[in-house]
Amino acid sequence: MSFTNNETTAVHETEERLSQSERRLRAVVETVPDGVMLLTADGVIVEANPAAREMIEVDSPAKAAGTSLPGLVLPEYRAALRLYMDGVLSGGAGSIEFKLTGGNGARRWIETRMVPLRESPVSLLAVCRDITEHRLLEAQVRHTQKMEAIGTLSGGIAHDFNNILTAIIGYGNVLKLKLKQEDPLRPHVDQILASSERATALTQSLLAFSRKTAITLRPASINDTVQRADKLLRGIIGEDIEYRTSLTGASTTVVADAGQLEQVLMHLATNARDAMPAGGTLTLTTECRDLGDDFIRAHGYGKAGRYVVITVSDSGTGMDEGTRARIFDPFFTTREIGKGTGLGLSIVYGIVKQHHGYITCSSEQGRGTTFDVYLPLAKPSELEPELKRTCMPTGGDETILLAEDDQAVKKLTAAYLRDFGYTILEAENGDDAVRLFAENDGAIGLLLFDVFMPKKDGKTAYDDIKRLRPGIKILFMSGYSAAAMNQKGISAEGLLYILKPVSPETLLNKVREVLDT
Repeated sequence: MSFTNNETTAVHETEERLSQSERRLRAVVETVPDGVMLLTADGVIVEANPAAREMIEVDSPAKAAGTSLPGLVLPEYRAALRLYMDGVLSGGAGSIEFKLTGGNGARRWIETRMVPLRESPVSLLAVCRDITEHRLLEAQVRHTQKMEAIGTLSGGIAHDFNNILTAIIGYGNVLKLKLKQEDPLRPHVDQILASSERATALTQSLLAFSRKTAITLRPASINDTVQRADKLLRGIIGEDIEYRTSLTGASTTVVADAGQLEQVLMHLATNARDAMPAGGTLTLTTECRDLGDDFIRAHGYGKAGRYVVITVSDSGTGMDEGTRARIFDPFFTTREIGKGTGLGLSIVYGIVKQHHGYITCSSEQGRGTTFDVYLPLAKPSELEPELKRTCMPTGGDETILLAEDDQAVKKLTAAYLRDFGYTILEAENGDDAVRLFAENDGAIGLLLFDVFMPKKDGKTAYDDIKRLRPGIKILFMSGYSAAAMNQKGISAEGLLYILKPVSPETLLNKVREVLDT
C-alpha cells in the first residue's frame, strides 16, 4: 500500500503529536510527588517513577523493576494488600494504607489507590502517597489528648490526696510537738512524716508531668537528691544492669525543686535502661565545674559561672547523629509503638531549663550515651530564705475566717491556729463564708480560704467579701496545682496562696506573714 504525500505528512504529524503527548505525560509522572507504579497481577513492579523509587529506597528504574510490592510490606499488612488487589482486579475501588520497609530499612506508611489496566504484563496502576508524617501527627494528637485526660484525672486525685496528706502531716507534727525528745515513739512519728513528704513529692511530680505546675525552688543538695533516689533508680534499671555512683565531696547545693530533679534522674535512668536490653553499666557522678567561654562557643549558649554537673552514662547501644539531634523533641521516640510516649527527655529538657541549667548529650553507636546536666551552684544569698523558713512559728490574737470543705483538714487547721492564740470562725463553703463575714465583719483580720469548694468557690467568695471590705487580707489554700491558681485568676491578681499538703509550721509562718504585711 502506498500513501500520498498528504497522507504521509498527516501520519507523521499524528505520530509527532502522540510522541509529544507521551513526553508530556511522562514528564508529569516523573515529577509528581506521589509514587506511580505499574504492577503485575501479583504485585511485581514493572515500572516506577522517582517518587515511588524513593519510597521503596532503590536508586534506579532497573532495580525497581522485578521487585515485589507485597514483599516489601510488613507481614501483618500483606494479606489485606493482596485482598485489596484482587478486589480492584474484580472491579472494586477505594484505597488501602499499609506499612512497608524500603531497601535501606526505613519504614513508611503508604496510602495507595489502584485501578486495573488489563495490559499484559501490566495489570494494575498504583498511585502511592507517603503518609508517615501524617500518621506521626495523628499519634502526637492522640498522645496530647491522652496527656490532657491524665492531667484532668491526676488533678482531681491530687486534690483529694493532698487534703489527706495535709491531715497526716498536720496531726503528725502536732503529735511530734507533744512528745519529748527521748520518747521511744518519736522515731515512729518521724518515719510517718518522712513518708508523707515522699508522698507529697510523688503527687507534685505527677502534677508537674501532666499539668506543668510551677516548680517550688528551695536550696537542695544534689548529692542528697541522688542518694534519696538511689533505691528508686535501682528498681528502674533492674538487676542485670550494674549501677555505680561517684559523688563529689564539694558542696552541691543548688536552688531547685528536689522532686523535679528526681524526675530528671528517673527519666535518664529509664532511657539508659532501654539502651541496654542485654545488661550493662549505668554510672552516675556529680562534680562542680566552671562553665566558661569554651562551653559557650562550643554549644552556642550558656552563662559563665560555677555549676554542679550531674553526669549519667550508660554502656548501651548509643545513637547515630540524626537520632541524637532529635532526642529532646516532644513525641520523638525510637521505641516501638505502645512502648513509649517520646516525652521523657523533652520533660527532662524542660525541667533543666526551668532551673536555668543546661543539658548536653554525647553518643556514638555501639559506644553508649552520656548526659551532662548543668545546674547553677547556689549563691550564699540564695540560702537565706531556707534559714528563715526554719524559724519557729509565732502566733497572734487576730480573728481568722477559715473556709474549708474537707472536714479533717478544717478541724486540724482550726485546732493548731487556736493553739497559737488565733480566734477561728469556721465556714463549710463559700456561701457560708460570705454569710459569716457579713455577721462578723469588724472582727475578722484574715480570710483563709480553700480555692475549690462546693456551692461557691474560694475566689468567688473572696470577690463578694472584697466588695464589703476592699482591704481584707486573704490567703488561699489548694490541693490543686499552681496552674489551677492561674486559671482562677489568683496569680494574675497577685493574691497569695499556699499549696497543700502544708505543715503546721509552714502555714503558721505564712499566716503571720500575711497578717504583718
